[in-house]
Amino acid sequence: MKKITILISLILLCWTVPVWSATQTIRYIDPSGADTGDCTDIGNPCKSMSYVDGLMDQNDITYARGGTYTDTTDYFKTAASGTASEPITFAAYTGETPIFRALGDNWSGSERRIFHIAHDYWVFDGLQLKPTASTTISHPIHLTGSYNVLKNLQLEGATISASNYSFDRFIYLDGGNYNEIYNSSFTKVADHNEQYCDSGYGIQVYGDYNRFHDNSLSLSGHDVMGPWNGGNYNEFFDNTVTNGVGYGIFANSGNSRNIFHHNNISGCGCPDGYAKGGVYIKGSYNITRYNSLWDNSRGTDHDTAGDNNYWYNNVSYANDEDGHHGWTGSTANIFYNNVYMKNMLVSGICPSAPDDYYANVVEGSTYSAKWENNFIIDWNGSSWVDDSACAVYADSNQKSVSSKESTDGDWQNNVYNYSDPKFVDADNGDFTIQAGSSLIDQGRDLTTTNGSGSSSSTLIVDDAGFFWYSAIDSTGDQIIINADTSKTATITAINYGTSTLTITPELSWSDGWSVNLYKSFSDSSTVLFSGSAPDIGAYEYESAATAPTISSATIVGGVIQ
Repeated sequence: MKKITILISLILLCWTVPVWSATQTIRYIDPSGADTGDCTDIGNPCKSMSYVDGLMDQNDITYARGGTYTDTTDYFKTAASGTASEPITFAAYTGETPIFRALGDNWSGSERRIFHIAHDYWVFDGLQLKPTASTTISHPIHLTGSYNVLKNLQLEGATISASNYSFDRFIYLDGGNYNEIYNSSFTKVADHNEQYCDSGYGIQVYGDYNRFHDNSLSLSGHDVMGPWNGGNYNEFFDNTVTNGVGYGIFANSGNSRNIFHHNNISGCGCPDGYAKGGVYIKGSYNITRYNSLWDNSRGTDHDTAGDNNYWYNNVSYANDEDGHHGWTGSTANIFYNNVYMKNMLVSGICPSAPDDYYANVVEGSTYSAKWENNFIIDWNGSSWVDDSACAVYADSNQKSVSSKESTDGDWQNNVYNYSDPKFVDADNGDFTIQAGSSLIDQGRDLTTTNGSGSSSSTLIVDDAGFFWYSAIDSTGDQIIINADTSKTATITAINYGTSTLTITPELSWSDGWSVNLYKSFSDSSTVLFSGSAPDIGAYEYESAATAPTISSATIVGGVIQ
């Protein structure tokens, strides 16, 4: 009996459960192909997206060979889902460029889709959608599935007439979650002659935990990209937006906990001076940080419903109207370490038309926000204006920053007398600062420790809302405690309700020590804190410690000492 037991044990020990894997089928389409067979012979490819899409299943790949696909009735609609380890892929053949002139399917009245991604775990890579017909296409990419990746795409709408293009939007993400769109180029959406910018959109997101990064968007519509009506925990970073009508980033009402990090937005706004421009927030608890917003109709903007948002280390420069516009009734927003320069005041006098409340910074009535360590400098058309008499519109009057600080305890330690920030090329959107910049180490700490800790991974801070942990790929911001590079850690979880950060490695700290952003969740190589305090603006000068006359300075009466 003992021998039998040992033998059975050895058999059980050696026996493993086989892991099932879907058979991979590789298919091909080509502009000169024919829609017959299973498309698996590279020498006899099929021709149409609408033929091959229904053949594809888990783990399959279809390669689109280079050339122009001229069938305007063609479209692609997913018919199955992949898995995390075995996605379904529709991609350009290596080294080739497939260009589709498709106009899509009529799926709802006059609305058309070219790609309808209704399933999960798909990869779309290297494809170009460039219709030439002037037919309006409402949903070039209609995305309702989750866990999909769209990368290296090019979308370009056809020209209907001057400044009026055939795409009504680029991507309509209708309820999908955990999708990623990156390294793609999008251009030509909507009617850019439409005065109130109500024509078309760019990337419109009704979903959670989606990620958009390293994309280029130009000539886009109302509005270029952002979460709509309940989109939460979405991430928009390292995107470049140019010449869009409406706002470059638009976070509509009902959304919360989205992040907008290190985007460059220029040339956005409506024709005929109807405002709009850089970033517009209507939701709550969103983070807008390290963005460059320049040469738009307006820099940043938040609506009545835009409460408890975090705006820090942004640059708002040379926008036609306000550097920032806060609407009546919004409360508890935080503005730290931002730059507002050369906005609105261009004639040497306080503007009075078309509305007398335009200023570098505008606060509506019954409005509350903390404004600390911001660089707020006006321009009169030929020179900088120290402590401008109309830098701020608040309390129903135009006023200087110093007068605002003297009556409002939420305004503290802002810089309002000119000192050279030494931007590399501000007029062309490069706000990198150079040695000797007056912005070095002049920011305020984001938050402080609440209680002490000894070799602990649980860090309670006064306000955790400045920081981000990405549930999309389980990466978090890196923080620095007490301006000490031996006390940096990565956030592995955030409890916003208790203002608690879970960090690795374990660290020790005392009560009241500073806590700042060291590196972003999206970029583990770029240092965002170097020296004794944060810099003001969207770029950190990494050698700040070598400029002692700057790093030891303080701000007194709006002047850097």
